[in-house]
Amino acid sequence: MKEIDVYTELDAKKGITYIGADEVNNLIKRGAKVIAIKPGLRMKEREGDSEHLYIFGWLVQVIMDDSNLLDS
Repeated sequence: MKEIDVYTELDAKKGITYIGADEVNNLIKRGAKVIAIKPGLRMKEREGDSEHLYIFGWLVQVIMDDSNLLDS
């Protein structure tokens, strides 16, 4: 089993970057199966304050069965 977080990062210079989607798609192409998809939020510590978090994005956690992968 493998858990992969899929989300976007927004940067003023780089634009939008998609994290995790390529990894999920590559595993599917090699025979892995998606077992579950869980919604979630990306949390970040306030600067210098590890007790208080704030939400700064979303994510989807993809749970995959990669036990029968084909060679790439």
